[in-house]
Amino acid sequence: MYKTNRISLQAKLLIAFFIGMLFALASFLLLYSISRKLLDDYFTTSSFVIDKEREAMTSLQEYVDENQIPATDSWALRTWANENDITIFSVIRNKVLFYDNSYTGNAPLAETDSLQSYKTWQFFYQVNFADGVADVYIHKNFQKNYYLLAIMISADISAFLWALFLLVLTSSKVRYLRLLHKEVLLMQQGELKTCFTKKGNDELSDLSDALNQLRNALFESETKRRTQRQEQEALVLGMAHDLRTPLTGLLGFLELCRREAVKVTGPLPQYVDKVISKTSQIRDLSDKLFDFFLSNEELPCVLEAPANAEYLLSDHLSRLCSELTTSGFTMDCDRLIWSKAQLQINTDFLGRIINNLVSNIEKYADKNHPVLLSCQLSQDFFTLQVANRVKHDTEHEIQGTRIGNHNMVRMMQKMSGQAKMKTQHGNYIVTLSFPIAVPQTSIESATVFSN
Repeated sequence: MYKTNRISLQAKLLIAFFIGMLFALASFLLLYSISRKLLDDYFTTSSFVIDKEREAMTSLQEYVDENQIPATDSWALRTWANENDITIFSVIRNKVLFYDNSYTGNAPLAETDSLQSYKTWQFFYQVNFADGVADVYIHKNFQKNYYLLAIMISADISAFLWALFLLVLTSSKVRYLRLLHKEVLLMQQGELKTCFTKKGNDELSDLSDALNQLRNALFESETKRRTQRQEQEALVLGMAHDLRTPLTGLLGFLELCRREAVKVTGPLPQYVDKVISKTSQIRDLSDKLFDFFLSNEELPCVLEAPANAEYLLSDHLSRLCSELTTSGFTMDCDRLIWSKAQLQINTDFLGRIINNLVSNIEKYADKNHPVLLSCQLSQDFFTLQVANRVKHDTEHEIQGTRIGNHNMVRMMQKMSGQAKMKTQHGNYIVTLSFPIAVPQTSIESATVFSN
């Protein structure tokens, strides 16, 4: 229910429009009255009109002299009057009206009438016509253009004041709309805790209420989603973590079974080997599932203090080489040339990335070809490359889930780095790019791995 004192936005605009119109009309009347009074005073006290009449008389005298016009030539006098926009034009000689704008006949005036031909407020000039001297009276509204200009200026100023009045009254609504637009953009960026500003009691305030309801609904939905996601991640992380212990124990018992199965003839040793292989795959998938939810958590990644690249990476790469050598691979580290670059890493994430690399190489790499390690330093990144020859085993290709690659990409992104994987000429290349924390004055380049 709307309040009884509620005024709609449309009504407010109409009221502002009419108030502005009345204000502009009052301004016009005031300005024109002042300007008219000033013009009247000027024309009354100055010689402006007399000077203009004298100029007109000079023009008439030149016209008469040039064309030898007598005072009785009504047609020629009317032509000059029309050309010069003369309002009243009278020619009188010896109390006889020879020419008048409204009367062109020659008529002797009576004694009373002749006296009326010379009004007390009329000022006559003598003009030498071709047939003699005559008294001439002219009247032209020389002041008209100035009064028209005063009207135009007063109207323009009043229109400007009207527009300014409307602009001032509507500017607060425009600023309010801009504020709502800014707050909507913040909501689109994920800021759901700040309420929309409410001003007034009209349709815009209703819009603010509707936006606040939408924000509350989105905030509740986002809160529920995050809670469910956290519960889901906690459940999966707990299950993945809890699976490690029984799987490790199961693998230990299976290894004992394998030793005993060797003493037995028949297919039992093969079955034990397959069970151990499947159990290892389950443990590997459990670890990757744990890494997947860990890397997709919305919590920020805490990086360690900047340190030398060799200091941060050498232990992890040593463990990679050791585990792969134990598994029967050969390592080629001749192109692993360190530089003085300073890096920031998360040790936990980097250890899991190395685990993924070891797992992928053990499953998909060809042991007949060495695993190549190389690094290079660019202006912004220190890049580490691990390359191995892919063995042609369709069974392993089908079993690949690529979840490990996704985990490495996400973990590198959380460390502000990049991870790229590609297959080229039968080699599988993993490129890890770590951002340089302290820019170097001189860039030392290392050899880049190339096939």
